[in-house]
Amino acid sequence: MKTRYSAGMLTTAATLTLMMTSCLDEQEDISLLPEGLYPLKINSVTLCTDDIRQPWGTPQTRVSESSDGDGSSWNLDDMICVQTDDSSSPAIYTIVAAGEIALADALEEPLYWKDRETHDIEAWYPVTDGILELDDQTGSLAYLLHSTTSGNFLSLINLEFRHQLAKIRIVPADDVIEDVTSLCIHTYTICKYEKGIVTEGSDDGWIEMKKCTYGDMTCWEANVVPSREISRVLINGTEERSLSAAVTPEAGKLYAIDLKKDQGYILEDGIYKVYNADGLMAWANNDDKWSNCTLTADIDITGMEWAPVASHDSPYTGTFDGNGHTITGLRIDNDGEYSGMFAVLGEGGTVRNLTLDNAVINGTIYVGGIAGRRLGGTIEGCSVSGTITGTDIAVGGIIGDDHSSTTIAGCSVSGTVKGSKYYVGGIAGLSNAIFIDCHSYADIEGTYYVGGIVGHSGLKESGAIACHSTGDIKATGSTVNGACAGGIAGDSNGSFAACYSTGNISGEGSSVGGIAGYMIGESIISCYHAAGDVSGTGENIGGILGVSTGTTPAACYWNGAVSSGKGIGDRDAGSDSEVQKVDGDWSDAVTAMNDALQSAGYEWEYITGSDGLPALQKKN
Repeated sequence: MKTRYSAGMLTTAATLTLMMTSCLDEQEDISLLPEGLYPLKINSVTLCTDDIRQPWGTPQTRVSESSDGDGSSWNLDDMICVQTDDSSSPAIYTIVAAGEIALADALEEPLYWKDRETHDIEAWYPVTDGILELDDQTGSLAYLLHSTTSGNFLSLINLEFRHQLAKIRIVPADDVIEDVTSLCIHTYTICKYEKGIVTEGSDDGWIEMKKCTYGDMTCWEANVVPSREISRVLINGTEERSLSAAVTPEAGKLYAIDLKKDQGYILEDGIYKVYNADGLMAWANNDDKWSNCTLTADIDITGMEWAPVASHDSPYTGTFDGNGHTITGLRIDNDGEYSGMFAVLGEGGTVRNLTLDNAVINGTIYVGGIAGRRLGGTIEGCSVSGTITGTDIAVGGIIGDDHSSTTIAGCSVSGTVKGSKYYVGGIAGLSNAIFIDCHSYADIEGTYYVGGIVGHSGLKESGAIACHSTGDIKATGSTVNGACAGGIAGDSNGSFAACYSTGNISGEGSSVGGIAGYMIGESIISCYHAAGDVSGTGENIGGILGVSTGTTPAACYWNGAVSSGKGIGDRDAGSDSEVQKVDGDWSDAVTAMNDALQSAGYEWEYITGSDGLPALQKKN
């Protein structure tokens, strides 16, 4: 059976269907809001100050520091950008009231809620993306702020901004504050950012900091790109100093650094890293006389009195590394024993790569520029210029009395070295060492045993290789065979190779030589004296040796005025065939000396220098 519906019933059903559809449409529309009727309401705009020590960061133009220095605040008319996750572009709002709660209105068209859902909200300062130039913050600090929250059309939005840069604050101590006129820190000077967030830092350089006063505190501040290590500060535009501990700042945090009176050094891994006079004096006067020291700058201690470091009972056994730097004006006036930068160098002690310039060292017995006495240890790469004077025995430009039989290498002396009694030398007064590549440009004077490199060398294992002296050498003693003046050694039991002297050498006694006054050594190979005169009141005067006892010369040459007219003044046996005078050109002598050096296995060779005389160089 078929069911029949009347036309009226059909009409009623259609009407019901239409009404239901209309209700469904109304229910869907209920989630949407009429466009432009529900603006986003900002209740407060604040800056995060969760931690009084780590509150802030850095926007650029107008955000200011609070009067107590513990936070920052908005200024009137500061502008911020606000955007919701469903808005295509942000709106700009302006600060219209400053305080703990800063109210904001839309500068132009505000944001509107489009529906009843909860949305993420992002805000930032400055309003435009770009670059912050951080290098000069003397007038105002740079700022960068970002905020995130959420809300809906029924919410009053509270924006809490967090700083995206970090703050460095340097507080000078009371005893240095008057001396500070400006401060800079070394880090990124450029910050790229988008929507208030750092995207990249670049251009390492100095940031000029702003001088700030908070109550009784005076400090210097700058806001910086986070995650970049800061380890250097520049004081008054000239004095660069390393921080005792480097800082790697995090966004939104404050780093307060105390600027104390400059100690002049940094103590790191047991090493005093010294960079000024106060630091050097502090190291020299510390309780640990074995402490290691490395210079990181040239240092001038002119006007300061230096007390020799360590003692005979407690010699220096640490490492002093000049690191290629110079100490100027070291002065010692000592009426006791062991005068030098170091009194005594002990086993394991090392002094290297150091220059003493304009040094004045006065002492009695055992006087040297670097050390009065060496019991052991290493001296290498050291230079001394100035005046070294002793009133008793053992005076040297580098070391006075050397009990070690190890090497002294790459050292030089200029100025004057003077002793009143025995054993005076350009490098060492009395030594059993082997001198390698050492040079004296000093004028040297003593009574007995005076040499350009060493006054007296006592062991047959001692000697000199590739050394030279150019200054005048004078022995004033009058005892027979006592003067012993020589261009390299006053007297020696060791051996010499590839050594020369060019100064005037004179002695009141009878043993004066261009290389050695008196020699009992094993050999003397490829050595010469030229240019200067060799003279004395006795008969034992020679262009190479004054007296030779058991020494075997090979390829040795001399020229100039020699009062005896001999290459060797007195020898116990043999002939002068290996000690020859050069008249004019030195080319044949250079060839012969190099052949002898090569045969003996030395790594040095002569070339003809600019003055026409042989000059030494190391083989490639």
